[in-house]
Amino acid sequence: MAIEVKLPQLGRTMEEGTIVSCVVNIGDKVNKGDLLFEIEADKATLEMKSPAEGFVKHIVAQPGQTLLIGELILILGDETEKVPAPDKKTEATAAAPTPKAESPAPSLAAVETPAGANVVRLPQLGQTMEEGTIINCLVKVGDKVSRGDVLFEIETDKATLEIESPGGGFVKAILAEAGQTIGVHEPILVLGAEDTQVTEAFISTLKAGDTPPATQPVTEAPAKPAKAAAQVGGGCDTYTKADGEYKLGQVIPLNRLQKITGERMLKSKREMPCFYLTVRVDMTELVEHREKINSDGLVKVSYNDFIIRAVAIGLEKFPIMTGQLEGETIKLADSIDVGLAISVPGGLVAPLVKNADKKDVQQVARDTQGLIQRASENRLSLEDLEGGCITVSNLGAFGVESFIPIVVPGQCSILGIGQIIDTPVPQLHDMSIRKLMNMTLSADHKVANGAYAGQFLDYIRKLLEDASNFQ
Repeated sequence: MAIEVKLPQLGRTMEEGTIVSCVVNIGDKVNKGDLLFEIEADKATLEMKSPAEGFVKHIVAQPGQTLLIGELILILGDETEKVPAPDKKTEATAAAPTPKAESPAPSLAAVETPAGANVVRLPQLGQTMEEGTIINCLVKVGDKVSRGDVLFEIETDKATLEIESPGGGFVKAILAEAGQTIGVHEPILVLGAEDTQVTEAFISTLKAGDTPPATQPVTEAPAKPAKAAAQVGGGCDTYTKADGEYKLGQVIPLNRLQKITGERMLKSKREMPCFYLTVRVDMTELVEHREKINSDGLVKVSYNDFIIRAVAIGLEKFPIMTGQLEGETIKLADSIDVGLAISVPGGLVAPLVKNADKKDVQQVARDTQGLIQRASENRLSLEDLEGGCITVSNLGAFGVESFIPIVVPGQCSILGIGQIIDTPVPQLHDMSIRKLMNMTLSADHKVANGAYAGQFLDYIRKLLEDASNFQ
């Protein structure tokens, strides 16, 4: 019996998802729990697994396509079952372009598409990338490859990258040769089952630029570039050299992460009547304490780690600051999870230090280092991102003295951290140089009032000014 597989809701705030890759072919047998797709949701790239056992009869969703929750993406059935293709716009075969007179190519409408064939296409590896040049092909026709195996080395406008296989199978045809320059989304290779027969007519049609029927999986291969370092800081450095060199007058398309961030920030400003409080913290003792423990310890502790620890202690004492309005009640958080804003190439993420109130500053440091590493490798899970009571956003490393951050939807507040500055401070009849830092709290007035939030912020200030709190 045919089973329609639809896009599930993979997170509480997810409304739609974009297909990153399909890792199965038509005719494949899958078990319940087997990986079917990689889906980019509103917070992370997630794996979608099969809800049932069966054979893949139709693949409806294609890489790059954005679908709403509940939309059809794949159909399973029994091995010998004849399942008609769904009557969907996504299933309609595009008309083939008019062939050139001097080199006519058969249209895919007239060519039988091999069952189980998986056309791998060149992905867009950066916002400015339009084409890539094949440096080397590392496989040959007949080779068996697994998901993640390197297929090609390709030179783009920024770097030489390795193109990995988006799924397992046997190489049935290689469409790109060394030295050839290929446009983004053009076919570069065909995978299939061992017994899949790929005809010359089908290969010729692909090379001619015709589009395969939507029921045939067309996959953009993932790339393995040199790792781009994630930077701690809210919203900073979104447009970096990693995204290409930009020029005045250029029109820069938004990627999905930027679109989601913009939508969520707009939602926050529309729905949260926020107020803003700023205090100045004397970090002199803590700067000295940090230097001491970093010279003695194995784990290097950042200023963010101290701040996250202080915020967690503050939330214990002022639990209303963990709350969310639910109808006519305020629902307090079950655990104290503190987000850290991290800028990654092309956008911003805010993964969570879980149960930060139960960890010392060294444990917090281990957690934040792990989150930053996973963010730089695009390996953050939904668990890393879902929920949270508050976010810490630090722009001090960029010379910013103070700023007003925007509260993340689903949280009550966000704390903006500025640069630590050597500042002359009068003391009795003398002046001394102290290391001062501004902190600005943005808070949802539906949940907390100014007096309560002010006490919370002042308590964090006092914790940071006394290094003995972090022994």
